[in-house]
Amino acid sequence: MKSPTAQMPERCMQLYMKPFTFSTIILLTLSACGQTPNSNKGVSQTSSVSKDTTTIYRNISLETCNCTFSTMKNNKPSTSIDSCYQAVLLKYNDSLKHLGFDPATQVGQLKLSNEVVGKLYQNCPDLSKLIQKEYEDENAKKLLFKGELVSQTKLPSGLYEIILKNIKSKETKVFYAKNPLDETQIKKYEPGYELTIEYEIVKNKATNKDEYHLKEFGAVSSVGAVKVTNQ
Repeated sequence: MKSPTAQMPERCMQLYMKPFTFSTIILLTLSACGQTPNSNKGVSQTSSVSKDTTTIYRNISLETCNCTFSTMKNNKPSTSIDSCYQAVLLKYNDSLKHLGFDPATQVGQLKLSNEVVGKLYQNCPDLSKLIQKEYEDENAKKLLFKGELVSQTKLPSGLYEIILKNIKSKETKVFYAKNPLDETQIKKYEPGYELTIEYEIVKNKATNKDEYHLKEFGAVSSVGAVKVTNQ
């Protein structure tokens, strides 16, 4: 069975890249179509290795949990979880390398975090609830629009004009972005898909009118696409 983070590219593709952090993996897991992580997974090829990896995953999750609770500010785990996770990884660096994870590389950290996220939710439910609440509170503040891509055109200014249409209400909205959406990736979801984008309102100094600009590197810095059924 694939872990939730391993399933994400099949369910909620990312059209904008952002720097890797442990909190990024957690938030992407939460945003993967609203699913709660499931920690059931096959880890190893032998019983001895399985026991070792399970113990290390458990220890990393628990120590990250305890460190985060003791150092976070304003009941926001995002203020400490990344630094705590990195500190715990240093402690288990040699053991992790022996098991095939190299925390010094992004690939190694990504592979490891896919395993640890499930254990974190399993072994630290109180922290999991705080992460979920912080994620929901942040989402409530965001300007989001869901719909399908109608067109995108590069303007003389260098910006891209992107038109999206809400599938249910048929409302269309014009957005501007520095970079185009990846239509090749979008086509993989046809027929029937829905983009969710985060945007901000920007005052056009020339026209003195409000415009909608895609946020490329915000709390939700990616654009997700999911298949829409019953269309």
